[in-house]
Amino acid sequence: PTRPPQSGPAVAPLATPRRRGGERGRGDSGSCRREPAARTPIETGARAWRRSPSHTCSLARGQPRQSPALDAMAAPFAGGDAAPPTLSENPTRALYGGAMSVAVPCTFNDVSDFREVPDHQEVFADAERDASVIVEINEFEEVKDGEAAEHHMRDYAAAAGCAPEDVAVELTQELSAEDVPGLADAPGVHMVGIVALQRIAKFKEGDAAKNCVRVFMAVLRLPHVRSDILLIVNTPVEVSAASSSFKALEEIPDADDALALFKDVMRTFTVHNWAIFPEGG
Repeated sequence: PTRPPQSGPAVAPLATPRRRGGERGRGDSGSCRREPAARTPIETGARAWRRSPSHTCSLARGQPRQSPALDAMAAPFAGGDAAPPTLSENPTRALYGGAMSVAVPCTFNDVSDFREVPDHQEVFADAERDASVIVEINEFEEVKDGEAAEHHMRDYAAAAGCAPEDVAVELTQELSAEDVPGLADAPGVHMVGIVALQRIAKFKEGDAAKNCVRVFMAVLRLPHVRSDILLIVNTPVEVSAASSSFKALEEIPDADDALALFKDVMRTFTVHNWAIFPEGG
């Protein structure tokens, strides 16, 4: 089959272990200007939790309640006509030395600027909202396409130290070229979106510091390069007063805003140079 043309800067392919390592290029901040955005602080009072205004986490009771914003996801994630991969109000960030790109808001900083990030990941974080955008390149998992989304979600949670009982899948949804137009021509591509709640403590701070986090994940399966790409958006739903995030947190994203960010990440994700993959393109 015809494969997408290789173009863009020359890059060394990533190595091939399960969680891939190799040469990692520094991302570009695009046109971001580091100006503080206007924010409306959330009410804190004497509560032990800070909560999203549109959702209350009920993972502890084993009955996660779907946010109204997720109701719209019964239809295709993007909805309507497909937008070009470059159409976004957010600046485009170069990934893996320019081999890929995605649009991420300026309030999200490149985490590799202040700590080490695994070679298979690109990570951007908004500390004031305790939210993050992650792109991962993983080895192609030998599981059925219909099982891949939950497999990757639970593997991602386990790698972060989240117990199986603290993960609840809210929704899985097949994705189309409307949702991820940048991979519309990739041969054999299979794309699934999955949303889950996780109750997890940052930096192993203990059970009392567990926060409830909604994880949006797009699993983009590329058999022709033997890779699974994950596009991940993490946003808090409840933050414990015992968490190290509590004092720095100024605002918890509304579920509608979190979903809009996830859609924009999917819609703007593009592969420019398929030589980044060990199998080539």
